Amino acid sequence: MDARAGHGNDPGLDPARPCRLLSLTTSGELLVVLAKSMHRADLDAALASDAPALPLSHLTDVEPHEPRTRSNDGRADRHGNFVFGTMDESAQKAPIGTFYQYSAAHGLRRLPLPGAAIPNSICFSPDGRTLYWCDSVQPTILCCDYEPEAAFVGPSRVFADIELDGAAADGSTIDAEGGLWNAQWGGARVVRYAPDGRRDRIVPMPVPQPSCCAIGGAHLDTLYVITSPQGLDASSRAAAPESGSLFEVPRERPGPAREPRGAALIAVDWGGSSLRAYRLDGGGSVVDVRRSNNGALVCAGRFGEVLSALIAGWDDPLVVMAGMIGARGGWVEVPYVQAPADASALAAGMIRLDTSRETPDLSKARARSGAYRAWPTGPHPLAT
Repeated sequence: MDARAGHGNDPGLDPARPCRLLSLTTSGELLVVLAKSMHRADLDAALASDAPALPLSHLTDVEPHEPRTRSNDGRADRHGNFVFGTMDESAQKAPIGTFYQYSAAHGLRRLPLPGAAIPNSICFSPDGRTLYWCDSVQPTILCCDYEPEAAFVGPSRVFADIELDGAAADGSTIDAEGGLWNAQWGGARVVRYAPDGRRDRIVPMPVPQPSCCAIGGAHLDTLYVITSPQGLDASSRAAAPESGSLFEVPRERPGPAREPRGAALIAVDWGGSSLRAYRLDGGGSVVDVRRSNNGALVCAGRFGEVLSALIAGWDDPLVVMAGMIGARGGWVEVPYVQAPADASALAAGMIRLDTSRETPDLSKARARSGAYRAWPTGPHPLAT
C-alpha cells in the first residue's frame, strides 16, 4: 500500500502492545496497526540498530473514545489503500465495529458499511471494485461495490452462506481467477467459493480453528493457512496439538493452466478482405472463432485498431499472429509476435500454418526465425 511519513514518535512495539495488522508499503516500510492506533515502522533501520523494540511513528488513533473496540481484520486494496474493521472485544459482541479505509492522501476514512461485531473476510475482487466482508457471528459472507477513490461502498448483498454448523467465516483471500478462499473458524476447513458464490472446493484442516489464508509460492500454487489455539480446552488441545501452526497446502488451480494462458491467432484471408481470430486454450485447442470484415482498415495500416476490437474480452492473449505473406502447397506463412504472460519481453518470427483446415492445428505448425514487419500501433492488448 501507499504510505508517507507520519507524525510524532512512539517508543515502539513490544509484547505488551500486540500488533493486530501489518501491511507492506510502497516505501518498503511497514504499516503497523495496533488495537487502537496506526503507525509506520522502518524495519530495515530497526534491524540495523540495537533498539530493543521496533520504533514506531504514529499516524492516527482508531476509535480512541470507544473502549470496547479494537482493530481486527484488514487488507490492502488494489489501489494502495488499507481497509480494516474494528470489533467489539466485550462479551456482548454487539455490532458496534466499524470499517475504515486508510491512505496517505486522505488519512482515516469511515466506510459506510453496517456495524459488525467481529469484522472479517476483508478482501477484494481482481479488478478491485468489489469488497468482500463478513461479520463472523453471522453465517454469511457479504460483498458490495467499492469505490476506493471516494471511500464509498454500495449496498451489501449475500455472496455465500456458511452451511456447516459450528463454523464461522474468518479471514479470506482472492485468487487470480476471482475465487474467494475462506478460513472457517470452528469448521476445521478452508472453502473456496467461485466468483458467483458457489462452493467449489473444501480443504480439510487437521486443526479446528483456521483463522486466515493467503496464496503464495513461486507459481502461486500454494495455499498458506494460519490457525489459532485460542479458547481450546486441554482435551481439544491434546486432540489437535498443531493448533496455532502455519500450514501450507498444494493448490490445484481451476481450469486450463495459466502458463501458457492461451492464444489469439489472427489470420488475414486472401486479398486482405477480412480477418479471422481463433481463441486457443493452453493446450492449443480452438475454443472460439470470430470474424471481421474490416479488411480495408487493415490495408490502410490500422491493423492494431481492428485487432483490438476483434479480440475484445479475450483475456491475456499469449500469441498474436497477423498477416498473410504467401502460400505454398496448402501452407501459409504469417508473422507473429509472442509475449509471455507478464508481457516482459516479445519475440517475433514466422510460422507456417496448414490452410486446408478451417481451424488451424498448432500442434502441426512449423515456426522458423525471420524478420517481420510490425503493424502500426493502436489500442493493443499486448501493450497493457
